[in-house]
Amino acid sequence: VVNALLENNKINIKLHGGPYGTALQVAAYRGDEETVKIPFERGADVIAQGGKGENVIEAACISGVDAIIQGIFAKIDVSTPCNIHGSILQAVPCIGNGSAVEKLLKEGAKVNWTGGIYITALQAAA
Repeated sequence: VVNALLENNKINIKLHGGPYGTALQVAAYRGDEETVKIPFERGADVIAQGGKGENVIEAACISGVDAIIQGIFAKIDVSTPCNIHGSILQAVPCIGNGSAVEKLLKEGAKVNWTGGIYITALQAAA
C-alpha cells in the first residue's frame, strides 16, 4: 500500500503531523521492517522530531525490532537530540532496549550529555 501511494501520487515522504509524526516513525513504531525501508529509500528525514515516538529511533526502540534499530543507527548521528528525553542515549533505556544502549555506546554517544526529563543517561537507566 505504501509503495502504491508513493508510486502513483506525488506524496511528500517528509510530511509531519498527527500522533506518529512521519511515515517513517509510524513504520518504525509498528516494527514493520519492509515498510521502514521504503521511506528510507525515498529520503525520509531520519531525525525528524514529533509524534508518539518523538523521533524515529525512539519509535524503533519501542517496537524492539533490532534490524530496524540497526538500520536507523547506520543513518543518524548518535548524538541526535530528542525533545522529551534529551538525547537518544537517555531515551533508549527508558524504553528498555539494552542492545540499543550498547550499540549507542559503541557508536560514541555522549554519556555525559545533560538535559531532558531524566537529566543524564544514568538517571534514565536507573
